[in-house]
Amino acid sequence: MATAPARDAWTRPGAEPRLIRGITYLLLAFGLAAVFSASTVESLNAYGNAWEVFLKQFLFAVLGGALMLLADRIPLSVLRRFAGVGVFGSIGLLIAVLLVGSSVNGQKNWIPIAGFTLQPSEFAKLGLLVFLADTIAKMTRRTTDPRRLGAVVFAWSAVMMALILAEHDMGNLLVFAGMMLALLFAVGYPGGAITAIAVTGLAGVAAVLMVGPSYRADRILNWLNPYADPQGLGWQFIHGNYALALGGFFGQGPGASKEKWGALPEAHTDFILAVIGEEYGFVGTCITIGLIFALLILLIRVAIRLQDDPFRRTFIVGVAAWIFIQTFFNVGAVLGFLPIIGVTLPLVSYGGSSLLPLLAALGIVVRCLTEPMQEEARR
Repeated sequence: MATAPARDAWTRPGAEPRLIRGITYLLLAFGLAAVFSASTVESLNAYGNAWEVFLKQFLFAVLGGALMLLADRIPLSVLRRFAGVGVFGSIGLLIAVLLVGSSVNGQKNWIPIAGFTLQPSEFAKLGLLVFLADTIAKMTRRTTDPRRLGAVVFAWSAVMMALILAEHDMGNLLVFAGMMLALLFAVGYPGGAITAIAVTGLAGVAAVLMVGPSYRADRILNWLNPYADPQGLGWQFIHGNYALALGGFFGQGPGASKEKWGALPEAHTDFILAVIGEEYGFVGTCITIGLIFALLILLIRVAIRLQDDPFRRTFIVGVAAWIFIQTFFNVGAVLGFLPIIGVTLPLVSYGGSSLLPLLAALGIVVRCLTEPMQEEARR
């Protein structure tokens, strides 16, 4: 009987916005601590200041938190009014990066702005989701045919993915593909057709790997046998594995990572989970992943309940897919059961371009939950 209030607090609809905010801010705070620890050596080498990278991430977190609060206060009707501006602005930025963007590790997906770098493909996720949710909501007034709804999802997603493919950004291409498949499922698109699209897409990715730049195929071969080139392409995976092994069950302690001292590339971005595993052990790693999945469970539960509201359901399903796909590929790469494709761990890894749009999206999710309650309270 003593557990009933706690259970009610978890299941009560009014508690969901607070839980989403709480888990988000908890992951954000833990991510800041992890970024500080993982980035001090690289920051010192690059800037002569051990705090530089952390201070940038702290700024991103503050801006992102404010953006989440702002998004929670914008009426959904206002947001939907600017859905077209968001999606065409996203397409414009994706085209701009092809024209004036800079290349990093063979990917031309960054635009330098005032000492920072902007990755338009991250913001395009938010622009696409708002637009598709609004479009599907409007279409369902005239038709509930899942094939017509799915055709819209597929067409607009394909435009985004084609531009991202031109940037050679395989990581975000796969994230967009996962979001598209989730939205097709959400609108009731036939399962056989979704499977066919997924299989065709995987075949297309394989073809790109075969005919594209050799470093992509090399990454796949290295993933299959990283110890074939331990001083080259296998270095990152091997040292990420060392970090997790050194952490054991309870970890070496906060700040005690050895692999961050120049051995582990991308320690504060793509491989931050390896540093978390080394410093906080198996327990800390499970808590980090567990918090992300608790957030996912909340989003999925809300989406299931909103079957009669196509805008809110579609948007929340898209955000859940966004978080899940990125987590799946990031954790899979660190643990070695997937190739390294260069995606961040949501809400934890360093990077303003990945953090800001996701926090804004979660703010909109909270608005999707609180706006009906506010309207009911005013009646």
